[in-house]
Amino acid sequence: MSMSDEAHLLYDNAKPFAAYLKKQGLENVLREARLKLRETNTIVPPRLRVAINAPKNA
Repeated sequence: MSMSDEAHLLYDNAKPFAAYLKKQGLENVLREARLKLRETNTIVPPRLRVAINAPKNA
């Protein structure tokens, strides 16, 4: 296993993914369905080996 294989673990892809969703028209879909996109990730911890309810600076 090389470092390039695991580079995605170190790269914060939140901003590029948000831009992709915006480009795909997610805002219109959410409005039509009367839904909101959460600003905070509550399903998967944003860091490896950190508890879900841990503070962001943990």
